[in-house]
Order: sequence, then structure tokens, then C-alpha cells
Amino acid sequence: MFLFFFLYAVIYPQWQLKVIRMQRQARLKRMEKRWGSRVLTMIHRREAISMFGLPAYQFIDEEDAEQVLRWIRASRKYPLDLILHTPGGQLHASIQIARALKKHPKKTRVIIPHYSMSGGTMIALAADEIVMDKDAVIGPIDPQIGDFVRGLYPAPSWIYAADTKKEKADDSTLVMSDISRKSLELTRKVAKELLADKPKKADKPKMADMPEKADEPEKADMPEIADKPKMVDKPGMAGKTGSEQGREIWVDEAVEKLVSGEMIHITPLSAEEAKQLGLNVNTDFPPEVHEFMTFFRPAKMNVEYVE
Repeated sequence: MFLFFFLYAVIYPQWQLKVIRMQRQARLKRMEKRWGSRVLTMIHRREAISMFGLPAYQFIDEEDAEQVLRWIRASRKYPLDLILHTPGGQLHASIQIARALKKHPKKTRVIIPHYSMSGGTMIALAADEIVMDKDAVIGPIDPQIGDFVRGLYPAPSWIYAADTKKEKADDSTLVMSDISRKSLELTRKVAKELLADKPKKADKPKMADMPEKADEPEKADMPEIADKPKMVDKPGMAGKTGSEQGREIWVDEAVEKLVSGEMIHITPLSAEEAKQLGLNVNTDFPPEVHEFMTFFRPAKMNVEYVE
């Protein structure tokens, strides 16, 4: 009896997982043929198919980065479609994946059926196009800093705590604040790098393209406007065209919105809100991706319905 139970507990989940993987592979091949691209999935969820049915918690880590980088290198001649469903994960792994995706010579798309938060959002910023379901969300990318004793908190919150308490702050808070400042600096740098050459997508005209007040007849001769071009006087703006200046201003604003900590880390940003940030978001979502997601069983079924 014990032997039967042991074989059932060990072998049956493995057989079940093999069948599910075969079905997933068949769907992936079908999508590649239809889209004319290479398709990869990075899906992190608590699946029921595991040893004794215990859920396995997943997130972006260095092993994911290694596999994704290998896939990107092997697919240099093809457009890439990356299906993302993740709560986020390690910062360095997310940066590695994002940079590799940005360097790819062919068109890249990140496809988000439900959510791609934190590090997943950073990866999405690297793609030429973000394809989101109308109800899918991305989120802020402010680093989460902490330890096993205090837990993880947003980097801006550690800085706020240290600046507020000042000399009353303990050593641990000061150390966390220092690490947080460096992490924020790195995240801002990488996010700007990922968005640097991307055009802002928005319904409104860009700031650089809007007609300036100096063009109006009654104000054209005003010296304070003609002699003080504000955009050019900003550091690093001299010698750049209006379009380049407008892009840099947009990148700074979008990155600050995602990194600064003005939103809590779990804030869901819808496809429409992502568009308002100027990201290249497409909501014409391929239905076969939702069909593909049905092959990832949740660890616990709390919702039931008749199909």
C-alpha cells in the first residue's frame, strides 16, 4: 500500500506535467507559425502540478535570465515574442533580460495576458511593442530593499525614513538607505537606457512639436521668450533638436513616474495608463495567448464556472 502511494505521489505528477508540456509546446509552435516569429514564455505562478501537489512559488531569477539570453542569442534572425506573466523578481536578472531584448536586431514584442509587475515591467520597457490585454496591468519598478529580519520595503521608503529620523536613525536604516540610493540610481539609469531611442506614443502632440507662443504675432518680439529657450538651457539639451529634447523630457517623466516611489509597488497600471505614460502599448490582443494560459493550472481553485 505504501509503495502504491509513493509511486502515485512521485510518478503521476511527473507524467501529468509531461502531458501538459507537450500541449504547451504544440500551442507555441502554432503561434510561431501564425506570427512568423520565435515565441518564448516566462510564466511565474503557483502551479498545482508539483511534488505532492504543493504549490511552487516562482519569480524572475538568474536561471531565467540564463535561459532567456540563450534563446535570444539563438534567435537573432527572427522577430521575438515574449509572453510575460510574472510578479517580478531579482533586479539584476531583470536588467540582463531587458538589455538583451533591447539589443536584438529584429522586432521584439512583450505580450502580457494578465500582469507583468516590477522586474517584468522593466523587461517590457525594452520591447519595441507591448501587447496587453485591455484588463492586463504592469507596475512600478522601484527597487525593493531589505533583509530577512525587517522584510522588503521600497527603496524610496528607506530613504524617506533615514532622512526623517536623521541622527536618530539606527545603523541598519542608514545602511539600507545608502543601498536604496544606489539601487534607485541604477534603476533610473537602466530604465532611461531602455526608453532612450523609443518615440513617445500619445494622442496629444509632443511638447517639442506644439506651436510655441513666440510664433504668435503679438508675442513674437518678446525678448524674454526669444532669448530664453527653456528646453535648450536644460543640462544636456544644448545642440539637440526639438524632437530629441521632447523625447528626453518624456523619458525622464516616464521613468520618474515608475521609479520614484510616488505609487506603492503593487500599484496596477492598466493598458490605458501605460499609454498615458507614452509607452508603445497595443491592446489588439491575440486570443491564442489566453488559450495557451489555460494550460497553467493554479495551485488552488477558488473560482468555479460552467464553460
